[in-house]
Amino acid sequence: MQVKLDALENRLKEPIIKTGQHNGLLLVVTPGSCWLVKPIHNAKRAEWWELTDQFLRQRGFRSMPESFIWQNNWLVIRYIPGRTANYNDIQDLQRCVTLLAHFHLASRQVYKPVFFDAKSTLDGRLIRRFEQYERVCDQLTHFPQLAVASKVYRRLGDQALSKIDETTLKSITQFDIEQGAVAHRDLASHNIMIDWEERPWLIDFETAGLDAQLGDLWQLASRALVEWHWNPHIYETILRTYEVIRPLSRKERVMLSQLFMFPNDFYREVIGLFKQKKGFSAQKVIPYLHMIIHDQKEWLAFLRWLGVAW
Repeated sequence: MQVKLDALENRLKEPIIKTGQHNGLLLVVTPGSCWLVKPIHNAKRAEWWELTDQFLRQRGFRSMPESFIWQNNWLVIRYIPGRTANYNDIQDLQRCVTLLAHFHLASRQVYKPVFFDAKSTLDGRLIRRFEQYERVCDQLTHFPQLAVASKVYRRLGDQALSKIDETTLKSITQFDIEQGAVAHRDLASHNIMIDWEERPWLIDFETAGLDAQLGDLWQLASRALVEWHWNPHIYETILRTYEVIRPLSRKERVMLSQLFMFPNDFYREVIGLFKQKKGFSAQKVIPYLHMIIHDQKEWLAFLRWLGVAW
């Protein structure tokens, strides 16, 4: 299906003076702005997010690009010129954490979408990721330098799941769902743009849904801590920055510490590599896995510092 540019011009009320490609998406340039056009794969999810976007803007959160559904098949998103965030830069990291906290504070009391799937919530995703890893980890024998680590990380994940308080995790998740709390659920640094004025923007809400917002904070912090070699000072900075805006409950703090036992980043990279997902090339993933393995002692020391090491 091709985009009908003449019709899109009428919708934008400006002539299209140039088109191109940006990260695999159609880039449309008008005299006043630039737009990205991406196909809609789930119409009900897109409609729900459109209403949620309006709700968040009414509540004062506007650090996300303007977008609209067009001809029921396309999502047209204003292009944010700038760069992707860098979790290895302390100023960027603090900007991203502050942005996430404001997003979480605003995105509560959102109505439940008709497509809601309880299996996609944080507690279910941990189990599913471990199961996905189990199905592919034996393939790491194709990389002799990773073969031993594949078994070690399977054992560590199994131990983590046995030690994470499942009842509390389900309770936190259910509370946020009942409160209509939205989680982004894909806090990779490339989903936060930093514009030329150093302002952060949250993008790509295709995975967003009602869920435990704690999962977003864990995901962002975990990715950052891998980059910072599990430096406790960085974790304190993340937590302090977040809680200035959106304080955590005692249960959330305890659960956040427990979640760091789960080797999520190792699993994500391995699964992405063997499922040949976009952005998970061997040239990129293998060095990243080596870094995680090399820092295993730092990770375990961090867990002991948190008081949750096995």
